[in-house]
Amino acid sequence: RYTPPSQTTSVRWKNPSTLASTTSTFDNFWELFEDPLLSELENKALSGNYSYKTALDRVAVARALAGVAKSALYPHISLNAGYDYSQEFVKFHGDKRKTLFPGLKDKLHIWEQDYSFPNIFTYELDLWGKRRSLYKSSIYQAQAEEDRARSMLLTLTCDVASQYFNIRTLDTQLDLLEQIAGLLQTALHLHRHRFASGLDNGLQLASSEKALKDLEAEIEDTLRQRTLFENALATLIGVSPYELNLPRALLSRILPSIPVDLPSTLLKKRPDIAEAERTMASRHALINMAYASYFPSLSLTGGGGISSVQLQDFLNFKGYLWQVGANLVQTIFDAGRNRSGLNAAKASFHYAEDSYKQVVLTAFQEVENALNNLSQQEKQGEKLKQSLQAAQKSAYLAEMRYQRGLVDKLSFIQHQKQALQSERSLANVLGSRYQSTLNLIKALGGSWSRSTAASSEIKRLPPLTYNKRSPS
Repeated sequence: RYTPPSQTTSVRWKNPSTLASTTSTFDNFWELFEDPLLSELENKALSGNYSYKTALDRVAVARALAGVAKSALYPHISLNAGYDYSQEFVKFHGDKRKTLFPGLKDKLHIWEQDYSFPNIFTYELDLWGKRRSLYKSSIYQAQAEEDRARSMLLTLTCDVASQYFNIRTLDTQLDLLEQIAGLLQTALHLHRHRFASGLDNGLQLASSEKALKDLEAEIEDTLRQRTLFENALATLIGVSPYELNLPRALLSRILPSIPVDLPSTLLKKRPDIAEAERTMASRHALINMAYASYFPSLSLTGGGGISSVQLQDFLNFKGYLWQVGANLVQTIFDAGRNRSGLNAAKASFHYAEDSYKQVVLTAFQEVENALNNLSQQEKQGEKLKQSLQAAQKSAYLAEMRYQRGLVDKLSFIQHQKQALQSERSLANVLGSRYQSTLNLIKALGGSWSRSTAASSEIKRLPPLTYNKRSPS
């Protein structure tokens, strides 16, 4: 008897979430970010991604195979209408023909025809549950494919969001880099003027030129990375890279809050855990089928119909025929085939069981990692905010001193550059926090309700009529 596995879980998380909890439910997690363009890209991915379509195709195949297995539970009836016509030419030789068969011609033309319409009935009684176990296994495997498709859907939507926020992080970096480039160009102009006036020996001018060119090279590399992320995003939504050109936009500084439930609820949310459990159920049903192979099989056959050499008799039902029969088969010697089949089924089940436990442990690890990253990155962000505030204050004081003539413009530009560099560091951490938030969403199963609107096309197979969803 199969029972769903019980997994020991901790009472709380090692790294509890510091984010505010919410009672709202979101079938589509990207709605949390309140970004219309992101929502549009996600919807395009749901309808255009070919990897997701192949996952749905696998679901259709598994369901069809379950239908094939179900058909074996019922009798098979076949109709076979037939018409046979034959001719034979006979020639007799010898004198005895005239004595034995006077009046018989030397040559005869013989023809024969037969009309038949038999109805054949066959049914193998499932006395030991062999065919029913196979049907159970196919149903549970189809359900596993459904959960695999949901897992594919979760990965797809998280990848779309990840690429999108990578692009927005680079857009923010480009904006800051271009501001710094403007400051360096101003500084270079001042150094050229001072060099032309004989106030500099050329060393500071060369250093200023190098700093500007290095920054311009960094801008080009950032643009290169942005194009790669954009191309990857195009593939995810099912279009060619040529067709996708996202306008530049800055990364929002407001992150959504993600509610984190108790560890025990994770087992009910993640589609990969559900897939592993359904695979276990499928393999367990195959053990029952292997056991049933030890017992005899009983088949019933029957038939009825009409057969006649004259069409008029055929239509008048004068040539009625019928037959019934039974067939009992018991294997006496199979050189260990049934035993090996049973051992293979048990080993396959234990493999699925161990895989399930590994998936569960990996799920807990992924949640803990995401919570840890978010917690540490939040603290890191607070430190960088303080650093940015100090740099901005320094730039403000330098501007005041410059306006009063206490420092030159180059000193003022240097303080402005430091403030922008601090802002770049903060933007990098913000981008990392977006990625960690997505990792947490993915680790938690992607939504805060069991039914997922984005996967409404994957309607779960109904439970078996003779059993609940958990097999027995």
